[in-house]
Amino acid sequence: MYRETLLEFGAEHSNQFNDVRVATAAYNELLARVQAIEASAQAEAEELAAAREDYEQNPEAPPVNDLMSLWQIEDELTALVDSIDVCPEHLKEELEQRIAQYVGAEVEKVDRIVAVLSSLDNMAANEAWPVLESRQSGARGILASDALMPGGARQLVM
Repeated sequence: MYRETLLEFGAEHSNQFNDVRVATAAYNELLARVQAIEASAQAEAEELAAAREDYEQNPEAPPVNDLMSLWQIEDELTALVDSIDVCPEHLKEELEQRIAQYVGAEVEKVDRIVAVLSSLDNMAANEAWPVLESRQSGARGILASDALMPGGARQLVM
């Protein structure tokens, strides 16, 4: 950044300035850029410190329960995984256990969802069989009948 700023003002090194006003302008520009970087770094450090403090004061994640939706489990799991970087060393083992707990809960939830969907598919298939059988037997009755009614009409046999 130092070199780029000097080059923008036509110098490769600070001792190459012939005009004090250009040197001052280059210095002020460089100072503004450094302050912007420091302010950004300070804001990130404050956010990280706040996250650490929050985690240290309340390391408990909500307990996993069967009533949590898949989306809630995934959101909590994402938050836990994202907190690995800011987790104090002495709490890492507990955090890893919680992550494992949520991963297990997610797998169980997906398995239960699959079981429900499979059950619904089976129910739908079982409900369709009587309708199909009645249609099939009705069609067989019409086609199997060779007995003709008076006037040449077919007689319905069931």
